Amino acid sequence: MKNTFLLLSTVLIILASCTKVKNTTTASISNDIPAIEQQVDVPLPNVKKPPYVFKINASESHELVTKTGSKITIPKDAFVDKKGNPISGDVEVTFEEFHDATDIILSGIPMNITTEDGEMGSFESAGMFNISGSQNGEEIRIDNNKTIEIELASFEEESDFNFYEFDKEKGQWIEEAKAVSVTENEIRKEAEQNLKELPPRPIEIKKASSNDFVFEIAVDKRNNPEFESFDNVMWRLADKNTESESLFSTTIRNPNLECIDQEKSIFRLTGSANKKKIKTRVQPVMFGSNLKKAQAAFKVKLTGYKKALEQKKEEEAKIDQMGKFSRSMALNSFGTYNFDRLYKVRKKVQFNALFFIPALKKVFKKGYLIQGKKKISIPYSRSGYYKFTFNPKERNTVITFDEDGNLYEFRADDFESLQNTKLTKDDEYTFRMRETGIKIQNATDLKSYLASL
Repeated sequence: MKNTFLLLSTVLIILASCTKVKNTTTASISNDIPAIEQQVDVPLPNVKKPPYVFKINASESHELVTKTGSKITIPKDAFVDKKGNPISGDVEVTFEEFHDATDIILSGIPMNITTEDGEMGSFESAGMFNISGSQNGEEIRIDNNKTIEIELASFEEESDFNFYEFDKEKGQWIEEAKAVSVTENEIRKEAEQNLKELPPRPIEIKKASSNDFVFEIAVDKRNNPEFESFDNVMWRLADKNTESESLFSTTIRNPNLECIDQEKSIFRLTGSANKKKIKTRVQPVMFGSNLKKAQAAFKVKLTGYKKALEQKKEEEAKIDQMGKFSRSMALNSFGTYNFDRLYKVRKKVQFNALFFIPALKKVFKKGYLIQGKKKISIPYSRSGYYKFTFNPKERNTVITFDEDGNLYEFRADDFESLQNTKLTKDDEYTFRMRETGIKIQNATDLKSYLASL
């Protein structure tokens, strides 16, 4: 039996090809960073986004889908306990995914690596995730003869992102695969195809007044289906002037109506009269019992239209959360994984750094560099090995938090004076962090701040 868990309205899911994480080759990038600096360090535990927790039957196969359009495919009998014994019954699969600077900062997952030439480098991520499993609070594992397929949604189209696994014991990123292929996100594609067309907004028949200049038009109901259920529709000029009224002293040939303002029920009327082309604006009107019937029908149709409009907006909002692209990998163990490439800094300034908050009279050892148009997030922890590195050609901002979640910053314009100090690798610089008046209480708070940079 196969169960499908969906957090969005899609039906058909197309499996993408996967690369297995097994028998990996030696990484081309070394990871000799001190382990103490490479441990997961969540900066704001109370703000961390809640993970997806899927409760499933271990004896059945499953497809688990997240709001971003990521998919986890689990075969039946995929899990064992710590001793390697097969597991049956209900288990919990916990999944976290990280896609932007906000996600990465709040995750506390390190994003640093040492390049082949011994230089410190930072990752630019095309999507990162953490996956684990448990049964009755006890850790479970993936059977050695099974794999779990991950199709991680992504917002990055480039194909030069490698695949890494984070070794928590050593505090190192281990390269597992190079240049993982990127495909169109089939879940998002299916959702877009299933998005229903919005019906046209119903046209309100207006009430004619005694002062209106009204007239009849032979409406082609095939081209104007909104009038199909109405008889005795009259018309009045939307722009009252003598010149327009004179148009109707003779027969208008080949009249054509085009709605140009649905909310105000205004149509553009075109045709010809006396061998001249005419164009004016008109509104449909009625009197008496015909008007009451039309208004009642309009209210019913408008209610249905508003409901359909709201549903479409909700579906579009769901689609907007999904990555347009997808990268696939098959795993034989739980853990933290990342589709990454080295963030290349051609011209860089390096030095040791500390972060001083004058308002608190306190020095912090950890900060986050937000760099470039993509808002690349680079965590930094003070040590003799790890140098603070930034590109003076990019727009840079440094942020840090206190224990209460208050945000402090070293602004982009502050970097202009910093660039003139001619710092070297052996120098130390203390960032004087400014108060922002912003307290990070949820992920949206941080996302909004970063968007303002």
